[in-house]
Amino acid sequence: MRKWAFLFLAAAIAVIGCGGSSDNSGSTSATGSTNATSGGSGLRVNFPPPPPGSGSTQPLGELDFGFLTGQGRAIGDLTLVITRISVTDEFGEVTNPLAPETKLPLGQYTFQTVRLNIPFTGQDSRLFESYVFDPLRLEVDQGGTAQRIDTFAVKNSDGSLNFAWPPNPIPMEARVYPGRSTLVPIFLDDAMFEVVGNVAAFDLDRFLAQNPPPIKGFINDYVSFDISGMPTNKRPNLDAAIGGAAAGRVFLTGDNYAISGAAMQGDFELLTPEVFAPVLGHYGPPGTIGGSTHPGTFTLQQLDPTDLFNLRKIVALQGIWREYTSVLTGFDSWNMITFPGSQDGPSQEVVYFSRDSNGVITDFFYGFLNYDTHEIHLFPVKTLVSGIAGQETVGTITEQLDKSGSTTVAPQTTRSGSFSISSKGALPSDAPTTGRFIVFRA
Repeated sequence: MRKWAFLFLAAAIAVIGCGGSSDNSGSTSATGSTNATSGGSGLRVNFPPPPPGSGSTQPLGELDFGFLTGQGRAIGDLTLVITRISVTDEFGEVTNPLAPETKLPLGQYTFQTVRLNIPFTGQDSRLFESYVFDPLRLEVDQGGTAQRIDTFAVKNSDGSLNFAWPPNPIPMEARVYPGRSTLVPIFLDDAMFEVVGNVAAFDLDRFLAQNPPPIKGFINDYVSFDISGMPTNKRPNLDAAIGGAAAGRVFLTGDNYAISGAAMQGDFELLTPEVFAPVLGHYGPPGTIGGSTHPGTFTLQQLDPTDLFNLRKIVALQGIWREYTSVLTGFDSWNMITFPGSQDGPSQEVVYFSRDSNGVITDFFYGFLNYDTHEIHLFPVKTLVSGIAGQETVGTITEQLDKSGSTTVAPQTTRSGSFSISSKGALPSDAPTTGRFIVFRA
């Protein structure tokens, strides 16, 4: 029952089918055609550079492991302590040997993350395909004190113990882009562990049943577009459960969309393929800690299965969001930006929007493009919630450029390109029918 938000996310990723692999260096993207009338040559991605000593020549990526504990029992007495995380891709292992302890109460419904900073040295993206589950210890509450168990073993089907620890690497599919954040959900509960003397016996079969391999990650950092300057009749409406007013913000990752009011904090609505079943939560504003700015955050919630009155809620998912003006720069009056997703394939999400002289968004369209068919499809943002594909705008990709400005045909190396609109649909008369787009990747 705890998995429902993630199942919706997985379904949304499958429906969107976004894509992109990668070769990414620095925080700028290639310039496009000089005759473009939309998204002039100044529009580019604006990621922060990697910190000194990180071993990365490109913006660091983030791979967050989100540990969701509990299975609907009363508060349990087992706490799993996690420190080291290890993942591997074709470029090698990434781990965090100096990570602090994270304590996961297995009988309670909690959500906690452990982060890996992912270095890049020229890759467009990194696809991690194996994960080593290797907790530090298990603590057993004994009424004021805790028994600390440091020895783990895998419990065999016949009840015997296999002391070859850690278990074999677990298959996963988690793509990370430079400058972006990916979340891998891991479900844990107290039925996965049994205390046998001074040994923590791990039920690997139950773990794999709750976390079917390959364990999939998804992009979890949203880019927010403030559309509150548009007329209310041109904006989608929030769910009735959170007021039903016209949305003031659109969020997207390349995998998923969300909407909210216009403020910097409030109710948050993750859109799903089930039009009448959005996932609701809250979001908070960006801020400054110790002189450093941090992104805004969002939290999705669901009913606590242990609450018979269906009043109490628990955290189902957490992540971050950033204003589009903080990660993009060099805007024109009309701007087209594409967003690769977790699959990093030929299909990507697209937004096409106009800004007035004060930087206020006055029109906003969303949709998708496909590098294999060279097609672009756009729809008024009003239809984002309903999914009714009316007043469609159709266009063609006429050029793809890599980060050096050279022609390319690979979606993974494309950083910008040119387009031509053949059918304007609901686009206003001032919307250019030719222009340049950029890809939201370093």
